[in-house]
Amino acid sequence: WPVTLTSPPTVQAAFVGQEAVRLVIKLTKPRDWSPARASLERLHQVAQADHRVMVIDQHLSRPDLLTLFSSCDVLVSLHRAEG
Repeated sequence: WPVTLTSPPTVQAAFVGQEAVRLVIKLTKPRDWSPARASLERLHQVAQADHRVMVIDQHLSRPDLLTLFSSCDVLVSLHRAEG
């Protein structure tokens, strides 16, 4: 199942009634995403409507980023790198 900027509703549906579940989406350079602006705005709307969804769109220091990573049970890293 592909994870995209529109995936939070899918994740929400999979965990209906489970309050201990969190979806944290860490974005890198969201200001550079002008073609995806509508999707980014929708993502923020989903996060505002469901306390289980958190969007982090600011720079985190390396220690803070490592703390975020270590607090996750599952980490999905999306990128377009080849190799």
